[in-house]
Amino acid sequence: MIRGSILFNKPLAWAIFSGDQVMAYITVAAVSAAAQSAVFAKLGQPELQWMKICNMYGKFCNQVGEGLASAIV
Repeated sequence: MIRGSILFNKPLAWAIFSGDQVMAYITVAAVSAAAQSAVFAKLGQPELQWMKICNMYGKFCNQVGEGLASAIV
């Protein structure tokens, strides 16, 4: 068993914490961008003449949905 403090110095701990927060925010931004793209794939965008692609690629859209669900959870 380890005795004593595992934290060696506070600046290193803050650097690790800040890096962890940056990576968490990048992950949240990536998941939200992927979710927006998935909505466009499912519903299309009539104003921009983008068609629904989930009608043609159903299996791919299901896999994208499962991936987004696991990323959110």
